[in-house]
Amino acid sequence: MNVLSLVLAVTLAPAPPPYLRAPSVTTYAKHDPKGVTILPNGRWLKPVGRHFPVGKWPYGLAITRDGSLLFVASDGVGQIVENWRTPDPTIRALTPVSEKGAKNNAGGADFSPDGKTLYWSGGDTGSVLVFDVSSGQRTGEIALDVPCGGVDWNDSYAVDVKCAPDGKTLYCADVTNFRVVVADAATRNVVGSVRVGRYPYALAPVGKKVYVANIGLFEYSPVPPLPPGKEFTYGGEEGRAKLPDPRGLSFPPFGYPSKEAREGVFFEGRQIPGLGEPNVPESFSVGGVDATDPARPKVISKLKTGLLVGATSDNGKTVGGSAPNFVLARGGSLWVSNGNNDRIERIDTAHNKIVAIARLVPSPLVSRVRGVAPAGMALSPDGKTLYVAEMGINSIAVLDAVSLRTLGRIPTAWYPYRVAASP
Repeated sequence: MNVLSLVLAVTLAPAPPPYLRAPSVTTYAKHDPKGVTILPNGRWLKPVGRHFPVGKWPYGLAITRDGSLLFVASDGVGQIVENWRTPDPTIRALTPVSEKGAKNNAGGADFSPDGKTLYWSGGDTGSVLVFDVSSGQRTGEIALDVPCGGVDWNDSYAVDVKCAPDGKTLYCADVTNFRVVVADAATRNVVGSVRVGRYPYALAPVGKKVYVANIGLFEYSPVPPLPPGKEFTYGGEEGRAKLPDPRGLSFPPFGYPSKEAREGVFFEGRQIPGLGEPNVPESFSVGGVDATDPARPKVISKLKTGLLVGATSDNGKTVGGSAPNFVLARGGSLWVSNGNNDRIERIDTAHNKIVAIARLVPSPLVSRVRGVAPAGMALSPDGKTLYVAEMGINSIAVLDAVSLRTLGRIPTAWYPYRVAASP
């Protein structure tokens, strides 16, 4: 009887959880392009395929429609890559200098349909730089900080740039002004714009429409000025600062989440505006814009993607929201990459409805944690396979484009952010 009880106890005892760690423990970080690279966090890199060095901090990638040329946008430099399928590609550098002499850029870029023109975001300059591809020379720019729709726009920052399929229109995701800008590619002038949501981050044109991923949560307001004569009316004891300070606040006015964060609070002589509710349609969402009339673009659809803030998940409540950071359109489908939730979704654009959802899980051992961090996506030429850049685990996920079932993974170099597929 005692023996039997002991056997049952041993049989039913749960197995201890596995101990997971990076593979490198006693070796130092090293860079070995021809072998195994060891990252500072102990992970190994052994990417497949051919590789060539690019600029520092690459965060943008574009490919011509025929697949012959690549453009890589990095910090302070752009590179046009020819013969990239061969062991010895040709790389030409572009310098992002605006007409006013300012050197700045973002990652957003796209080729014209004929591959002869490159449009590249000028970042903080508030413009889109235009380059002749054959010569590599800048031939002009499109200024975004211009009056449009009765508003004198300022501080524009095009985080993404996409050409319409017919090449006549250029779309820009102006992340600071929460709008999509429509420009005429021939005249290089802004002709229209429309506010779409909080921090528009990525664009996907199809026909006369363009879809936009809004990556942000709140629309923050500036701290209001003090009423006249109310500055420095208290404080100053024992070396402390006198308050209120007309330059700003001495301490955060509220914590998050809280009632004060939602509704606002009177603090240091000012009424500080609240942030509102987190799950409004403008936050963490995908919007559709009809640009049939480029001068009067209009929002025709909004859809929340990923898990809502506070929604029940498999490991408690969702905290950070979904952060949709990339969209890809073809036919009647729109694919969305939700970076915070590790979720890919496919939307039926005719009905504005999510019809397929997949969470990227590299192993059942880590099913209750997040960190795959999906970002850029690309479709195979036949539209049957979806490739997803997985920044957090240094790989490209290969999915069935319709069901979103994971078919496999391709090892990459460190922190893949964008992916492109050639025809």
